[in-house]
Amino acid sequence: MPSLLKNISYTFLSNVIALIVSVLVAFFVPKALGVENYGYFQLYLFYINYTGFLHFGWADGVFLRYGGAYYESLDRDLFKSQFGAFCVLEFLFSAVFCACALQFAPSENKCLVFLLIGVSILFSLPKTFLQYVLQGTNRIREYSTLIIIERALFGFCALMVVLVGVDNFALVIGADLVGKFVALCYALYQCRDIISVKFRLTKSTISEIWENISVGSKLMFANIASLLIIGIVRWSIEQEWDVSTFGKISLTLTVSNLVMVFIRSVSMVLLPTLRRIDESRYSDIYYELKNGLMLFVFGILLIFYPLNAFLIYWLPDYADCLRYMAILFPLCFYEGKLSMLVETYLKTLRMENKIFLSNFVTLALSLLLTWLTVFVLENLTYAVFAILTIFAFKSSLGECFLSRRMPLSLIKGLIVESAMIACFVCSAWFVGGVNGLCLYLAVYALFVAFNKKSLLKILKRIKK
Repeated sequence: MPSLLKNISYTFLSNVIALIVSVLVAFFVPKALGVENYGYFQLYLFYINYTGFLHFGWADGVFLRYGGAYYESLDRDLFKSQFGAFCVLEFLFSAVFCACALQFAPSENKCLVFLLIGVSILFSLPKTFLQYVLQGTNRIREYSTLIIIERALFGFCALMVVLVGVDNFALVIGADLVGKFVALCYALYQCRDIISVKFRLTKSTISEIWENISVGSKLMFANIASLLIIGIVRWSIEQEWDVSTFGKISLTLTVSNLVMVFIRSVSMVLLPTLRRIDESRYSDIYYELKNGLMLFVFGILLIFYPLNAFLIYWLPDYADCLRYMAILFPLCFYEGKLSMLVETYLKTLRMENKIFLSNFVTLALSLLLTWLTVFVLENLTYAVFAILTIFAFKSSLGECFLSRRMPLSLIKGLIVESAMIACFVCSAWFVGGVNGLCLYLAVYALFVAFNKKSLLKILKRIKK
């Protein structure tokens, strides 16, 4: 337990830094760039999420197979060979991506965005491989330092661009690339004994690569489906409306997900920790973490009211879309439950097939709701509400799969969390302002009162 709390403190610090950077970028970059330039910056962030799949699940397989192992026990020669092969593969992908951007990009700005994405592949994917090694082997201090370096450098460089007063999205993207490059250099130094630019594709290396890909590809396809769940809605908004509307909705999603940095402090260290304890304790730990998550996130939702008022004042050009925060702000609960609990437990129990199935069923729902709300009804409000509905469904479906392996009682919890989210959305969307704040505060007070015993148990466990 002391080791767990120590690791959480490292990830908490790194995520606090990430939160500060995210807040500064969310508040100052859109104001400095303007709506259209900010839209292209968000387009870069949107597509960069999908480049992580260009390793075909290779890095995911390393994380799944070696998660919980000790760094000292890793086969040095085997890792040196496969990391060299990994880097060669990503270099080829980067070259092909840049060539396609020059040949097929529909506009000059989009061509520049895709070229910068090609450069990012060179830095981000090898970094991801080493990042998974550090996280999976519980070297959380080094892992957290890597995150701090990447986010702090990005934030510093991006703010320099803002302070200089240059409204160029490419320079802000360049700031992101600087952070990724320096973080990669740090990761290479920390893992210097298991990496090499020279490699030999021996029979054992090829076998190792194939096994990692075969295991990780299931998780990769599940992650692709997970990103497409919301990605399809966002892409459709950009197609049906314009890049400016896309940027505005993306800003709303960015602000709504700021709370996730705290939740990731726990989720980052949970998988290697669970792998080292007895499975019979999993369900008890699950309930305690879930109750703590509900107490934390439902309380954090109170921040919405002053935050929304400030953003409308600070970013008046985005005011027409900031109202959708009332619908999207609760995403932090569903994404937090998925990240910290449901998917972490499914990975720990090696139930990647269930993650795959859950994401693809939810993707089908996303396609249906996107077609209906964006292309049939052509209603932006319905499209945004569909995002919340989709994540609520995905969270519940994942818990149902998990309950088949562990003794979990879900009905009461699902009713309570759905009621709390519904109360928040109604108070924020239909009432708003001080009255909405008072209404939701009263509901949250009742929630705390009814769950007093379980919450006290959590506090005692933390104190112990």
